Amino acid sequence: MKDVRNYLAELTAKRRAEQESACRAFVLPAGFSLPRELEIAIENRWVIRPVLAESIFASPEAYVGVPSNQRAQIEFWAATNEGCSWALTTGPGSGVIAAEIDTHSGSEPLRELSSDDWTTLKQTLGFDAGHSWFALFAFAENLRKVREHSPWLRIHAGDQILIPPSVRSGERLFFRETSMRLADAPDWLRAPSATGESQPLLTRIA
Repeated sequence: MKDVRNYLAELTAKRRAEQESACRAFVLPAGFSLPRELEIAIENRWVIRPVLAESIFASPEAYVGVPSNQRAQIEFWAATNEGCSWALTTGPGSGVIAAEIDTHSGSEPLRELSSDDWTTLKQTLGFDAGHSWFALFAFAENLRKVREHSPWLRIHAGDQILIPPSVRSGERLFFRETSMRLADAPDWLRAPSATGESQPLLTRIA
């Protein structure tokens, strides 16, 4: 009997082969072009896929295909799922982590943690999503261990988040500055303390 891990790996490989076959047989419409936001995803080699819903908590049926960072696959999805949202798989596969900050309650705790309030967070690629600001950084292996009892900060380093040009709760997401590049993760996300122990971020890693 196959174990679950092997079965899922084989199923994923089968689905990827099927979607690649459909992609090769597809001809893009004349004049088709990707939104700038998806060009940014391709430039950064982010692993993404369409979501046919306006929430990251959508049922599995709302997600389309096996995540990919290939231009041809992303173009195929964009052309055949017009107006869809997009999910980014954070973590080492995409080389990106996301710090999700509650803009209502996070200013003071962030100032205490990082000493500079929003400065560092606005010097990297990022976007607004309702009451949250998402700051995207290059993936780092040595992320600090974290607690789970503060709602103002969440670090995404392995789950999926909706990214521009998605629609979330009726509002389209936009990168604040499309010319920005991913900055390195700041010290308060990854550097060990002077004692060599990880200092808590008062949140959790997703």
